[in-house]
Amino acid sequence: TEAIRFKVDEMAISEAVRLLTIRFDSPPPDLAPFRELAERLYRWPLMLELASATLRHRIGRGDTTAGALDYLSRKLDKQGVVAFDNRNAMDRHQAVASTIEVSLELLDAEERRCCTELAILPEDTDVPLSVASALWEMDDFDTEELVQRLDNFSLLKFSLQAATIRLHDVIQSYLETQLTEPEVLHSRLADAWGDPHSLQQDYSWRWLSYHLAESGRTEELRRLLLDFEWLQEKLKATDAIALIADYEY
Repeated sequence: TEAIRFKVDEMAISEAVRLLTIRFDSPPPDLAPFRELAERLYRWPLMLELASATLRHRIGRGDTTAGALDYLSRKLDKQGVVAFDNRNAMDRHQAVASTIEVSLELLDAEERRCCTELAILPEDTDVPLSVASALWEMDDFDTEELVQRLDNFSLLKFSLQAATIRLHDVIQSYLETQLTEPEVLHSRLADAWGDPHSLQQDYSWRWLSYHLAESGRTEELRRLLLDFEWLQEKLKATDAIALIADYEY
């Protein structure tokens, strides 16, 4: 299969251990197993966050710290994350994908499907919860409940104050490999917003063209970009730069 490239940064061992244990109620008396785990995960922040979330989940269900560490170690063994000293790029990439998979396996089938569908969202963008609701065809309450659960597992970042979510680009890259019909999801989202002349939120005005293009509906997009009334509404809702960017699709 084709390799997936990820950009990640290695932390100092003390920082890595702190990230693994920062949400524990009290500091573990023996940090040696956490140092070992940090080295196993290449001291990469995202992988450490995912591992920390898994440990918290196990301990929250009544496991001991030692038991949670043993569980995670066995899961990583099963996923193939076994090389502690090998810094080969392919091994690192496999370790990232495997660690994400450990977190995804904590979800049920429906939760995992919804999480995977978020891969169609634009990169490096704070996305309103209402967009996830439309994509998942779910009401606001259930959407927020699921988003909080995904945030608990460090699979996304949820801002309660702004009511937005954002995917880490590494997780998004991995989730994209799990999608089978992304164009169907893009089309579903575009259709959920109704009449393109009367869109209700900033995100839909800025990203409708992207989702239409990704769904293969370029002729529909072309008609909008030649529609004077739509162009006027787009400029009212956004700006000239956003409109010009639409023509790149």
